[in-house]
Amino acid sequence: MEMELNIKLNQISRILNRLTSETYDIVKRLIVNIGITTVDTLKGVVSLIFDKAVLDNHNCNVHARLCCDFITELPSFPSTEPGANNITFKRLLLKKVEDTFDRSEGGPMGEFIFLIALHHQKVISDSFLRRTMQKLNLQA
Repeated sequence: MEMELNIKLNQISRILNRLTSETYDIVKRLIVNIGITTVDTLKGVVSLIFDKAVLDNHNCNVHARLCCDFITELPSFPSTEPGANNITFKRLLLKKVEDTFDRSEGGPMGEFIFLIALHHQKVISDSFLRRTMQKLNLQA
């Protein structure tokens, strides 16, 4: 099972390396067609997109657009905790953003730019953005 996960995530990583505004539709389709069939794969996709977005400031908007589309296009999974909400791409992404900025001392520029791009795509709310910026002692 872990080997299959690694193979899928390696494929997705290679596909994401080709993500530009010109290749957007093809890249999105290729990732969806790989098949996100487990929570671990979904978590991996979130991490890959986030990591690539913060390293490639020039394509943050394209990565944010991909996140926006994946919120509705990728599957959700039932939580293993009783009474908890489903595990979704959006919940995992917001958790990744929160965790990253909670650990951050000064807010690395790539992460901040991606945060703003997610806000422009309406992936994160005004209040989420404000809370995150307050953690960094920035004005929203």
